[in-house]
Amino acid sequence: TSCSSCTSKKCTWCGNLDQCMTNAETSFVPCEGKISFNDECPSPFTENTKVEGNLVVEGDIKRLGGNIHASGPCNKADCRSS
Repeated sequence: TSCSSCTSKKCTWCGNLDQCMTNAETSFVPCEGKISFNDECPSPFTENTKVEGNLVVEGDIKRLGGNIHASGPCNKADCRSS
């Protein structure tokens, strides 16, 4: 079952569990990233974007978040993660 087929059945897609559930069932499990009937399911692909300089990342509340992948060298004394 996919997110779109789940929500078309008037059920709720539980993103972190990758499962389709009734709305009542989501109250009994640690379900994060709930997508309910008539909500838009997230796109499975997001284009990569390179950024040089400062970067601010904010969660997409409408789509219930997303993922961030970071890599690369940090050679300066003031490099830190937060």
